[in-house]
Amino acid sequence: PPRRQKLCISNLTFKGETEEENKLREAFIKCSAKETYFLWEKYKKNKNEADTQLKTGTIPEEFKRMMYYTFGDYRDILFGTDISKNNGSIGEVNKNINNLFNNNKGPKKELDNSKRVAWWGKHGPDIWEAMLCGLTHHLTEEVKKTIHDNYSYIKMTNDNTSSLEEFSSRPQFFRW
Repeated sequence: PPRRQKLCISNLTFKGETEEENKLREAFIKCSAKETYFLWEKYKKNKNEADTQLKTGTIPEEFKRMMYYTFGDYRDILFGTDISKNNGSIGEVNKNINNLFNNNKGPKKELDNSKRVAWWGKHGPDIWEAMLCGLTHHLTEEVKKTIHDNYSYIKMTNDNTSSLEEFSSRPQFFRW
């Protein structure tokens, strides 16, 4: 899809930024914050009232949906379930992540998914928070707090509709 043509993965392509679990966390945080920032810049150019709405503490529903998709894309990259995992830069990222979770025994070793599940459970909320930071960095402290409170990972995961985690764990093909 068009939103995936330029997904920010720059920090994830560098082996030095993915060789330890904490470094991988930082790389995902940096990428997701930058991606959300650029996604918002593009979005608000096409939506006249978007910035006004955000400044009142409300993320437009259409943009929130885009954030869900982006969060899911980063989850797919971590779990090695991204459809384009063997192509171009995503292939390099996949190799780096496999090396970390396979104890640097190479990408051919069978994946131990439990390590990735534990890592995502611990750091997925930080990635969502980074996305909120990328979106709200230019707003007043009061509006930032409102958005971070109203759209926290916990609230988005305990939402009565399709929760953030439920949505992001769907197979990528079904999210497109």
